[in-house]
Amino acid sequence: MGSRGGGPQDEEEGMKNTQLIKLSEVQDSFEDREKRMGQRSETHSCILCGRKANKHFVAMTTACNLIPMALAKTLDVDDPTPDGASGQGCFPIGPECRRKIPAEFVATAKELGF
Repeated sequence: MGSRGGGPQDEEEGMKNTQLIKLSEVQDSFEDREKRMGQRSETHSCILCGRKANKHFVAMTTACNLIPMALAKTLDVDDPTPDGASGQGCFPIGPECRRKIPAEFVATAKELGF
């Protein structure tokens, strides 16, 4: 009697089927963000709208796709992401933009140990 599941091939298949969110589909235009922020550079500004943010975070790949936080927490520096890119780490999002993003893509600063 053989066992099933849990091997590297199953993990690869699961990653290929992972839902991603393209940053460009949820982010305000650069011009809108720049108008809102002016010439100042906030250390913790929302990557979607440019407003001040420091409580919620999303994980992004080098291909500018948001990935589920559960997946982001398991990736090592050189691990490929489902879009064939690499992870960039976590970026802040504001409370209004937090409502645009599914819960599985978001973590609080406390959950991330910030």
